[in-house]
Amino acid sequence: MLARILVTIGGLVVVALFAALIAPLFIDWTNFRKDFEREASRIMGKPVVVHGSVDARILPFPTVTLNDVRVGSTESDQPIVQVAQFSMSAELAPFLSGEALIFDMRLDRPKARIRLLPDGTLDWARGSQASIPASTVVLEKVEVVDGEIEFVDEQTGRTRRVTDLSADLSARTLAGPWKVEGRAALDGEAGSFAFSSNAVDEEGALSLRARLTPDKRPFGVELDGDLKVVDFRPVYGGRFTLTENRPADEAKQSGALRINGEFQLTNESIRVPEYRFEAGPPDDPYVVTGEATLDTGKDQKFLLIADGQQIDVSRIGNSGRSGKTGRDPAISLRQRIEAMLAIAADIPIPQVPGRASLKLPAIVIGDTTVRDVRLDVRPDGAGWIVENAVALLPGRTQMEASGRLNLKEQRA
Repeated sequence: MLARILVTIGGLVVVALFAALIAPLFIDWTNFRKDFEREASRIMGKPVVVHGSVDARILPFPTVTLNDVRVGSTESDQPIVQVAQFSMSAELAPFLSGEALIFDMRLDRPKARIRLLPDGTLDWARGSQASIPASTVVLEKVEVVDGEIEFVDEQTGRTRRVTDLSADLSARTLAGPWKVEGRAALDGEAGSFAFSSNAVDEEGALSLRARLTPDKRPFGVELDGDLKVVDFRPVYGGRFTLTENRPADEAKQSGALRINGEFQLTNESIRVPEYRFEAGPPDDPYVVTGEATLDTGKDQKFLLIADGQQIDVSRIGNSGRSGKTGRDPAISLRQRIEAMLAIAADIPIPQVPGRASLKLPAIVIGDTTVRDVRLDVRPDGAGWIVENAVALLPGRTQMEASGRLNLKEQRA
């Protein structure tokens, strides 16, 4: 969600405001306010009004400061974007060759309000299309300070808020490539983010790489794919990698969890048509593959299907995080099972209704092999409700069980 919102603001609203400042630099400064509003409205496809004061000078370099800039506002509606103060300084020499080099830009206290309408479309995507004259504009340094974004989902009745937004941006042209790094809090949960993009292609797709790292979560995520708007609905699809939030050398020594695969992100769902989960040492990991779906609409729910390899319990050491695979006879069966549970405890538990199914061809415990293992579970706080556990024991005896699996005590 944070990636979607920031790309929307950074790639459309803020970019268009930047571009709107270029044309007026060649126009009569006495009419700057009207010129800016006209050009910005054309570029944005939304009405843009400067409600506060405007300060502009041409020497020693072109500098503009605008106060209380509002985008998409009418007398009855709240603005889509409101910037308390917007300032820019550009190099004068590049204008002689037809290029605009903006070496310093700052947006103080920008506030954006984005609505997802009941039919699943975004309000900012409707109306006139933006027209950005981007090829000759270079952004060397852009700073966003104390920003806020409010995302109103009228499909579900939920509202999400991004606060304490600070970011540094740069771009070779307004069309891209773009680079953005910063920090923000989503519904009070702080973290860092980074985005980089190519230019929008002829089909309207934006190649986008994103990295989101929550401060207090065990995992961050890296995304690499194409972002585009289809029928006024954003669609972002490509490949993802979940990364553990700890130093790389520590993760390598301990056999960190590694999860990657394909994804498709829309307003209504997160679809993972395939993924690969690895645990243990990189040269000999335990592998699980499968697919997953998370519906993010009014009735949230998820589905996870996992197919794992045969598990040899004797190869697991004192700690599933340690990556040890020796068959040390001093390590008891109980210790090995606890190590397995420690690995399972590192897997995030969804906090929405749903179910997960795990299939294993076999579990080897010493001289005993348990075959055709199937586990159907659903999340329950810090653990799982086991709705059905089925396995084929030696002697072709079938075992079935159900109950609650609590992994809270297994977490570090």
